[in-house]
Amino acid sequence: MTLFFPARKPLTFPYRLTGQKSNQISLLGSKFLQRLLLVFSLVITISCNNQDGRKVILTEKVSLNPSGYAPLSASIILQTKEKVWVRMRVVGQDGPDSDVVHDFPGLDTNFDIPVHGLYAGNRNTVELTFYDAENTDLNTRTYVINTQPLLAALPKVTIEKATRSDMAGGMTLVSYYGHDGIPFPQKPFIFDSYGKIRWYLDYGAHPELKSLFYEDGMERLANGNFFFGSGGEEFGVKPNNRIYEIDLFGNIVNSWDLPGYGFHHEAFEKPNGNFLVTVNKLGADTIEDYVIEVDRKPMRS
Repeated sequence: MTLFFPARKPLTFPYRLTGQKSNQISLLGSKFLQRLLLVFSLVITISCNNQDGRKVILTEKVSLNPSGYAPLSASIILQTKEKVWVRMRVVGQDGPDSDVVHDFPGLDTNFDIPVHGLYAGNRNTVELTFYDAENTDLNTRTYVINTQPLLAALPKVTIEKATRSDMAGGMTLVSYYGHDGIPFPQKPFIFDSYGKIRWYLDYGAHPELKSLFYEDGMERLANGNFFFGSGGEEFGVKPNNRIYEIDLFGNIVNSWDLPGYGFHHEAFEKPNGNFLVTVNKLGADTIEDYVIEVDRKPMRS
């Protein structure tokens, strides 16, 4: 499956998503307890897949949920002895079709590898395979990353029937409104074709988005990040009136204010990158009857 990367290869996360709003995403790729920020440096095994099998890693560090907002994501920072490119694989629980695979093709010696598509409450196996400029398989490094159970606020997904030969590649993004008694922040999640949640965001401790209300939900930008309009806090009782762009770790990449207007329901990315946004004009006698275009120039340094 592909969620974060190209479609219909073994699951790939950020990587590429396909589909519309209740969104089918090609791999990965919509609420609240105190998050654990766990940092692992767990190198479990090294396996050599070719004849010389030389080791290539000089230093490495594995961090689970480095942002604090994406409990089923990790990063692997490493330095290699020689210039290589890297293939990352999260080993799926349901055969190769549930793997998350992504290539980092640029030759380099320094890497910060994003890992998305882990399983909750599980010992996850992640493989990095290193190739030289001639695409020679140099070595595979295997990591085991332990994750915490899913939040109680997230639902159980049951797949009654899945004819995978007729299905689009990837996973499904849900802009989730459900909760276990505390409605905010809203928690988007991604599940695979076997009904297993492989990614979600929990903004419960975020300084700006801890009361997130994303109206009609999140969508995918052409650059692979997510975007949404914030309806403010408590279903708009406390207005925010801002468009946000975030990465798969939940970090805010950019945001755009809407001076003189109040966001409601929908933001749409135009081919030129600008946003069309449905809004209320503040002070007007009518509501929900304006559409504005927002210049996409970066607003954050």
